[in-house]
Amino acid sequence: MVVFVRNQTFRGRKRGGLKQALYGSGNDELRQLQAAISERQERIAQLELELFDMRAEVAEFEHELEGRVGLLKRQIERLEKQIEDARRQAARRAQWGDRADSPDIPEDVVEQFRKTWKRSDRPPQPPPKKKINQATKEELKTIYRKLAKRFHPDLVTDLEEKKWREAQMAKVNQAYSESDVAGLLSFDENVEWTPIHSPKSQEDDVATLRNEIQRLDGVITALERDLRELINSETVKWMLDVSMARKAGQDLLRAMEKDLLARVTQLQNELASIT
Repeated sequence: MVVFVRNQTFRGRKRGGLKQALYGSGNDELRQLQAAISERQERIAQLELELFDMRAEVAEFEHELEGRVGLLKRQIERLEKQIEDARRQAARRAQWGDRADSPDIPEDVVEQFRKTWKRSDRPPQPPPKKKINQATKEELKTIYRKLAKRFHPDLVTDLEEKKWREAQMAKVNQAYSESDVAGLLSFDENVEWTPIHSPKSQEDDVATLRNEIQRLDGVITALERDLRELINSETVKWMLDVSMARKAGQDLLRAMEKDLLARVTQLQNELASIT
């Protein structure tokens, strides 16, 4: 009887120890999955910051480019069109003689297309940037990464929460673009989204976290692709060339201005010879 009780007690302890071990193992797996999700959220926040900064630099460069050579480029386009029109008109006169300007003469198909097709070639002007020191820049980046982890819409799948996060992230981006440290810090006081959770088993939690890891990996891949495409774009390559030349004491934009001015003169002479 005593032996039975001892064996029974021993077996009870063994079963309890196994249950506790399994429970602890499950908790360890959940912690590992949550840590993996946190790492991916950090990566997404960092990529979003890099993309935002790169796009801002590109916009600033395009604004400078527009200011220095945009007028000349548009003047060249106007001259090229005037030359094209002058040649077309000369061809019409050669074909129709004095009747070339008569409304009874059909309009050239190319000219019809040109009139109906228009494009906007001026890049949007970025807002003026405030002068800030390096310490403030680092502080802004740190706060932005933290807020991107909290509000980035791609970190969730719930449509209502995604919409709420999009609104919050738009405000964060605006404050960051304005170098508004106080504005960014104020977002720490915002009320968090409070979704309604239904009770789930540990197995359900594990499956949910694994699916979330897979989804976040897709978000990271997309952001890395966007950043890679931007870095490899012709605008960024040209921007880097201009920056490297400046460090060497050269002004590539000034050289471009000279080339464009020479092209303007060439086209003006060509137009004069036709008309």
